[in-house]
Amino acid sequence: MSPQLPLKFLILLGSASIYGLNKLLDNLEHKTIAHHSPPLQSPPRPYSKSRLGTAAVAATGLFSAGYWLYTHYSHRPSPGISTSTSINTTAFYQDQHSTREAKWRKEADLLRQKDLQQEKAVQQRLMKSHTLMEQVASHHPEP
Repeated sequence: MSPQLPLKFLILLGSASIYGLNKLLDNLEHKTIAHHSPPLQSPPRPYSKSRLGTAAVAATGLFSAGYWLYTHYSHRPSPGISTSTSINTTAFYQDQHSTREAKWRKEADLLRQKDLQQEKAVQQRLMKSHTLMEQVASHHPEP
């Protein structure tokens, strides 16, 4: 009984095994044709120490510049963690939260005005219904 494997996995496994078998047969064929002679390889190039040093310095410089940019833009001070005396915390707080608080105040004022208008409308309806009831009561005297 074979396990139920996904179709994509089976396709990948089959193509990898076909590729591996093809590679094995190509190697065997090359060995039989070449009569066990080693394949030709180019001699390794000697690297100069100055080239390696220059590449190492350039890579380190690029890494350092990237890290500095990352920390500069992602780790900005916030009021909760700023301990430096050079940062004016009240000015920082005002700068950070003033727009948000102004927006909240404006929304609260709008809600208060809307509530007052609704209360006035309800009170007017109540007064109308009260006057109507008085009119009806005055036309129909109680026995």
